[in-house]
Parts: sequence; structure tokens; C-alpha cells
Amino acid sequence: MNESQARERTPGKSGALRTVKAVVIVTVVLAVVILAAALLFPKLFNTDSFVRFFRYMGLKDRKNYGEISFDAGSANGYAAFGGGILVSGEGGLILYDLEGDQKAFVQAHFPSPVLAAGETVSFCFSPGSSYVSAVDESGKICLDEALTGEVLDADVSNDGYTAYILTETGYKSVATVRNRDMNPTFRFSSRTRYLNACAVSEGGDYLALATLGEENSVYRSSVRILRTDETLNDLDEDGSSAVQVDLGNQIIFDLDFLDRTHLCAIGQDNVTFFDVEGNITTRVALSGQTVLDYEFSADGFMALALEQNVAGSGKRIQILDRTGELLGETTPEGALRDVSVKDEYVAVLTDRDLQICNRRLKLFYRTEELHDATGVLVRDDGTALLLSNSSAHLYIP
Repeated sequence: MNESQARERTPGKSGALRTVKAVVIVTVVLAVVILAAALLFPKLFNTDSFVRFFRYMGLKDRKNYGEISFDAGSANGYAAFGGGILVSGEGGLILYDLEGDQKAFVQAHFPSPVLAAGETVSFCFSPGSSYVSAVDESGKICLDEALTGEVLDADVSNDGYTAYILTETGYKSVATVRNRDMNPTFRFSSRTRYLNACAVSEGGDYLALATLGEENSVYRSSVRILRTDETLNDLDEDGSSAVQVDLGNQIIFDLDFLDRTHLCAIGQDNVTFFDVEGNITTRVALSGQTVLDYEFSADGFMALALEQNVAGSGKRIQILDRTGELLGETTPEGALRDVSVKDEYVAVLTDRDLQICNRRLKLFYRTEELHDATGVLVRDDGTALLLSNSSAHLYIP
């Protein structure tokens, strides 16, 4: 090739380089625009898809990654915790990572294990038993002991404060709050009323207690909200700072803080939303309906799965915010198996598929590969753990 031929070809090469550069620039600009739009309008875009791309790069296709095996148990409890899965069973508490390796193991006897999981601490107990255990997200055993009475209920805030109710000689019930280091910071001994459910706020500032009393030979429930920086001798004493929320002639099964100042109570007759000042914002009547499942999110909302008692009416799932306002509603196709929430995500598992949505039930991802799952735990990055009798499978969208 002579010099004139080389000069003739040079413009062609330069043109090709310019084209490649232009494509690269357009691609980069487009990526920046998409990322900026996702950050500016997070309700319209799922930004966690970027996080998942890098987090699971090289892991998604690794053999046995995200496949976790554990001892089968009909009473097992599960929580997405510490980057893996926490399993409570009759023989104790085990935290697994996504490789299937144990990060923590507490050997204990829990006849009917109940798992109360926060973001940083999880607490396990068995109603009617005195033994309790707790682990943090790193796998450190924070608590492993027998208490002085039988545990009736317990709760863990998102930031690691723990509350529990005990039966104790000389009192109808005793409630205790522990901080993130598991040191007791507040204790209330009830001489006049039975306590059957509790919830503690982030920071441990408030303790909510469901009480059961009698009025004119009729049982009545209420929620008392106590400040943990004040001493209280009795719920009914004059000048008590405890706030009372009357919930009527029904049993309260569960309490939870949806944020620092808003709570939700699950009862026989209704689901009640209220604040720490005692103001009821919403009552969701359960007349003619059965609560199949419910889950609370640290992001300030809850999922409520209901079944109409009228034959053929089917099931529905409602998403309610911290004040009880309806954010979304859906009627799942197929038999409903489980509902799970975590941060912004809602997972709905049926016998047909798994759907992962946002809090308004906008569908993000769907799969029919269920791996015989009967339960699901959605995670904070939009992945989900599909649970069977003795194993968990990580679904990565």
C-alpha cells in the first residue's frame, strides 16, 4: 500500500472512530439521564436494579449460591436478617448467610418459637416459656438466658430496642424495655390490669401496651402508651402520663409502631391506626372478613391480607399507610400462600407465581419458578427468599 492509498483510507478510519465515540457519548449521557431520573423520581423507577446488578455480579450464576438448607419444622419462624436468613425452631435460633453457612447458632428449647425481628436485632421466645435469645445482624449473640417469668409477647423496634411482657409473682403483668446492648432501661409492673401485647418505638422513647380489663361484666381492651423517660406506678393512678386509646369489646392480638409516633393494633373486630397522643386516624372494620396475614414495613406501611367470609368472594390484599389510608389493593389470582414486606417492597406469593411490587402494588417483577415455596421473605434490595419446608432459594430479579 503506497502513501497516497494510506491518505485515502485515513478519513474512513477517522469517521469510524467518530461514530464509535458518538455512540459511547450518547450511551453515557442516556445512562446518566436514566440514573438522574431514577433518583429524582424514585416512585417511578426501581433504582435497586442498579444495586443488584453490581451486588450479584458473578454470584447469580454460581452453583448453589442462594440455596440454604435447614432442619424442617412445622413451627419454624423465618426473617430476612443480617444479609441472610434467620431461622427459629424448637431447637434454637440459627442465622445463615447466602452461602448457606451459619453465622450464629443459639441452642435452646422453644416449644412454639416466635421471632420478633428488627433491622439490627432479632429476639426469639416461646409463649408461656421463660427462655429467650437474641442475635444482632453480625451474628453476635446478644441475649441467651431464662427470665424470671413466662413471656407473653415481645417486640423489637427497627433500630434494635426490645420490649417484652412477663407474668411475674405479685403482679398481673410486667413489661420491660431493653436498649440495643440488651441492658434494661425501663420496667413497668401492672398491679391492676393484664397486659397481652406490646410494641416499642425507635429510640425506645415509647412503650405501647394492650390491656385487658372488665367493665359492667364485659371485657374491654385498650392501648396504653407510656413514655419510658418517666416513672409510672399504675396505669389508673391520678395524673398518670400514660395515654389511653379505648379499643372496645375485642381482644388485641398485635401492636406495632409504623414510625416513631404512629401505631397499628390488630384486633378481633378491626384494625386500628392511631398516634402516640391517642388520636385514632382510621378503623378498618373486619366484620365479615378473616385476617389471613399481615406484615409491617419499616418504611411506614403495612400489608393486610383478607378473606371474605361469604362463599366465593375470594381474597384481597390491602396496603395501608401509617394513618390507615389505602395505598393499593389487589385480588390475587390463585391460592394465596404468603405476603411479605421490607422497606419499599411488597411480595405476594400464590400457588401460581411470585410478584414483587412497590407499596402501591405497582408490579416490578414476576416469576413462576417457585421451587415448591410455601412462604416468601422479600429483601431490602428487591430480591426474595422463597421458603419451603427445609430450604430457602434466593430469587434475584
